[in-house]
Amino acid sequence: MRRLPIAICLFVLAGCDNEAVLGRLIPQAEVDFAKAHLALYPRENYDEILEQLDPRIVDDETRAKLEQVAAVFPKVSPTEILTVGSHTIVSNGAWSANLTFQYEFPEQYVIAAVHLEKQGDRLVIGGVNVQPLENSLQEINAFHVNGRGVLGYVFLVLATGVPVFVVASFILCLRTPIPERKWLWAIFVLFGVGTMKLNWTTGEFAYSMLSWQLLGAAFEKYQYGPLILSVGLPFGAIVFWARRKEWSAATGGDLQEPTAED
Repeated sequence: MRRLPIAICLFVLAGCDNEAVLGRLIPQAEVDFAKAHLALYPRENYDEILEQLDPRIVDDETRAKLEQVAAVFPKVSPTEILTVGSHTIVSNGAWSANLTFQYEFPEQYVIAAVHLEKQGDRLVIGGVNVQPLENSLQEINAFHVNGRGVLGYVFLVLATGVPVFVVASFILCLRTPIPERKWLWAIFVLFGVGTMKLNWTTGEFAYSMLSWQLLGAAFEKYQYGPLILSVGLPFGAIVFWARRKEWSAATGGDLQEPTAED
């Protein structure tokens, strides 16, 4: 199963209904087909399941694998089925999609990922991956501060402090008499270099040097996914502060913009 792929007031999710957005993007007919296919497993209707599989993935071990998938589903009807992921790919005229569903049962949750392909006018199942969950994705990926370790707290402080530092530097840059290309300096100050990312749910860490980050930090959070914190080095702001000392020496220590009365 694939891993489910702040400044305090500077980053806000502004009234966006993620489920409504996802609903406009998912291929509904294909979703219905995938759900109908998954419903065959608790009923152990293996003959019909085999008919819907891509013949290229069927071998002597397929029946045993189907029984393993069926064993994950409780033998009761789900109380709710949510489409929690939809990724459609069209390449060289070939269409495929990866769809992910969350099943809620009275005593457990199940996550099911389905790979679909179109062969002519026919939809076929290219793969199914099913795993039980101890709780819903909404709860698993909820934002909790406690128990996140030193790295998590450091990231949270940086994600809060770096944008504040960048914005303060930007405002000061606008008020500083820079000899030339002041607007370029102002833009330069707004961006961080490189990106460190932390998955708040799993603690997974990643780093990319060949990237830039507006305000030096950001976050990504979709309705069913984990919070991803991103922090970059506020290189532009740091360079501005270093050069500001030079400009201060050149102007005799007075870095205030001249007023109309002057």
